[in-house]
Amino acid sequence: AIARTPAPAPSALPALNLPSPSIHPSSLTRSVAPRPTHPPSLSQNTPPQNQFDTLDLSDNAIARLDGFPRLPRARTLLAHGNRISALGSGLPSALPSLTTLGLGGNRLARLADLDVLGGCPRLTHLVISGNPAARHPQARPYLAWRCRALRSLDGARVTPAERAAGDAEFGGEGEGGAAKAAAAGAKTFEPGEGRPE
Repeated sequence: AIARTPAPAPSALPALNLPSPSIHPSSLTRSVAPRPTHPPSLSQNTPPQNQFDTLDLSDNAIARLDGFPRLPRARTLLAHGNRISALGSGLPSALPSLTTLGLGGNRLARLADLDVLGGCPRLTHLVISGNPAARHPQARPYLAWRCRALRSLDGARVTPAERAAGDAEFGGEGEGGAAKAAAAGAKTFEPGEGRPE
């Protein structure tokens, strides 16, 4: 066996208090997992260099997921348990290889808050459970329509029926489909809404 020496910790993220990068033998991928230090947003810190396959930013107090440099190697971004209420429009271009995104337990209130993910052509696994938007009755068809490569949403397979429902509801040509998508995406779901009195 070849002994691998971890690279020195990047000095670029002092505010996130990153440990040294490590190589996990089970997956042979590098990952970085910051300890909770509650930065209000990533854009106020200098993000890591392009040397990681997985970025774990869970359990901080990040309010907006934004400010990444271009990280073509990163395939997984975990940001569970933060205060994220917005995703930056530059996310798809900064993480062009993103296949897995974990956003559970945040504050994304509307489906429109997730529209930027439509620009992630390789996104196959998405977790939004614990966000108000996840309770929207059309969340699954909407995201199946918006994210064309999506195969799994909140741990459950995206079915052909859900994709077809999203295409039928939101994929119409011209202003009709766009208006329906905008209306569904802008609507905030209230707990108990739609239930019989």
